[in-house]
Amino acid sequence: MECSPEDKRRAPRYPIEARVNIQTKSGRTFAATAVNISSSGMLLQLAQPFPLNLGEEVTVEVDLPGPSDQAWSAWGVATVVRLDGLHSAVHLSAGSFESLQ
Repeated sequence: MECSPEDKRRAPRYPIEARVNIQTKSGRTFAATAVNISSSGMLLQLAQPFPLNLGEEVTVEVDLPGPSDQAWSAWGVATVVRLDGLHSAVHLSAGSFESLQ
């Protein structure tokens, strides 16, 4: 868990490495990797610089790691809350979690 005493986040963040597809409202789609995740947010590492804006609403689709015989996917509506080079933090506001089997 990535939480320090000075951390002001409401929910603890957990390290993860998962493929993510991000889609903007204008229909632009690009790839990223989820670096950490919590019940309300996610830190994404972008594969290349991509123009996102603070406050922009995006849809994220995450391929979650699991047993080799079972695939999981999650998607959510998110708002970009931080931009820092190739990293972007998003606040998750709605979503779904399901088995792809």
